[in-house]
Amino acid sequence: MKSRSEITFYLNGQRQDLSGPDLLMPVADFLRTRRLLTGTKIVCAEGDCGACTALIAHPEKSSTKTAASRDGRHFQSLNTCIYPVLALDGCHLVTVEGLTGGLAGELTNGPAEKQKPATLHPVQDAMAKCHGSQCGFCTPGFVCAMTAMIEEAQRKGKTGPLAEKKIKNALTGNLCRCTGYLPIIEAAKTLEPAKITSLRARYFSKEERGTLSKLTKQPVRIETQNLLGEKLLILLPTTMNDAVKLRARYKDLKIVAGATDLGVQVNKGRTKLQAVMSLQNIPSLWQIKRSKSTTLVGARVSLTALQQDLEKHDPELNRILNIFASPQIKNTGTLVGNVVNGSPIGDTIPYLMAMDAKVLARGPGGKRAIAMSEFYLGYKKLALKPGELVEGIEIPHLKNSEKIKLYKVSLRKDLDISAVTLAIRLGGRKTIETARIVFGGVGPTVVRLKDVEKSWLGQSLTQEQVETLLQDLSKQIAMKVNPISDVRGSRDYRLRLCRSLLLKAGAELKSELRAEAP
Repeated sequence: MKSRSEITFYLNGQRQDLSGPDLLMPVADFLRTRRLLTGTKIVCAEGDCGACTALIAHPEKSSTKTAASRDGRHFQSLNTCIYPVLALDGCHLVTVEGLTGGLAGELTNGPAEKQKPATLHPVQDAMAKCHGSQCGFCTPGFVCAMTAMIEEAQRKGKTGPLAEKKIKNALTGNLCRCTGYLPIIEAAKTLEPAKITSLRARYFSKEERGTLSKLTKQPVRIETQNLLGEKLLILLPTTMNDAVKLRARYKDLKIVAGATDLGVQVNKGRTKLQAVMSLQNIPSLWQIKRSKSTTLVGARVSLTALQQDLEKHDPELNRILNIFASPQIKNTGTLVGNVVNGSPIGDTIPYLMAMDAKVLARGPGGKRAIAMSEFYLGYKKLALKPGELVEGIEIPHLKNSEKIKLYKVSLRKDLDISAVTLAIRLGGRKTIETARIVFGGVGPTVVRLKDVEKSWLGQSLTQEQVETLLQDLSKQIAMKVNPISDVRGSRDYRLRLCRSLLLKAGAELKSELRAEAP
């Protein structure tokens, strides 16, 4: 199939066809310097403060009715400071200027005096009336995040004003430097989703979706160079077979998914993008497939889509994902990205290891499944063969006789990396038949206590015995886990956390087992 030599997306209703080195820029820089849309602000350049928030929608990538595909046409928030322009291919991006109708948003051709007068979006109007703008620097990001909140409420069929807790959850990725959160929250309380025209209705027409869907069936190959004369390569294949061939041909390819970590490395000068491949145009990677015994999560499934799909099936993981990161990060970050990034503080890794999940890889030698417990060979060293790509994660379902408990400790509750994480899975009828104990954040890799698990098998599965086992382990934890000291915490601090989490797990499991006792 003939390759495209440019990417295509829509920006505030206007089609953009781009090529050249600008595709490796962060979207925020592109908006400000190439399109002069300066409402989008850049402050932290790390995806933490939300000043750069805009809204993005993807066309449907799959015919299956999964959360990932159903949400394709809905606008969600994202941090444009760390998201590369190349990842906009096939999408529609709306900035704070695009929320405003008329001169600042939906531009028309012809003399300015014949154009429609600018009108504020209901979110912008509410912020003005409730004096929520403060100094105004963070306001565009808050406005976009609140608009995404409304879009999500409309997707779920909500009509009336939203609860304060929902509002606060939706704004966890935005910082106000004037500490003026009260008027911002009051502004959000006045909004009624049923009375607001959705961005999907305003912008993402059937014709536009069809255009983007047709274009993204063609692979992208762009060879260009930057101002220094360095060669740049940008690849967007449309099949896994092609992706594997490209991976084998170009050894130094950087694989881009949500770029929630890679984008930060680029902004801070730790990584340079020169040869990049994104798997975003491979439809199968956006799917969540559920069988009787497992759930398969494709490599492009976002954490938000995963959470929406699993909230009824795995409430414990859903609870942890609530404090995993901000909506902006979860809307673009992926489960596979969290796994392949290989950080010992990756919040999903202890859960996946405790659930005996498998990493599904594909390379020149074909497909294979790698147990999560065997996937990490050292700090960010993975058990992938040369040329292999991860196309999904297979997660076994929790049995009726099993329980899993997940814990995360961080300096802040929301939008913070972990100091220590813990996953405990126990199963059986009268005796322990399954035991998994996994700690994250204590060393260069996630640690699974296999010797302890083995010693627990056959033990009585009563509330008193389970609590005793966890209490005993808490006393021996220094011998079983040898935590590191770094800027996030000392060895002693981590040991205290490990002990505390084990005691908490013991108390909670004891209570749950007692409640289930006949």
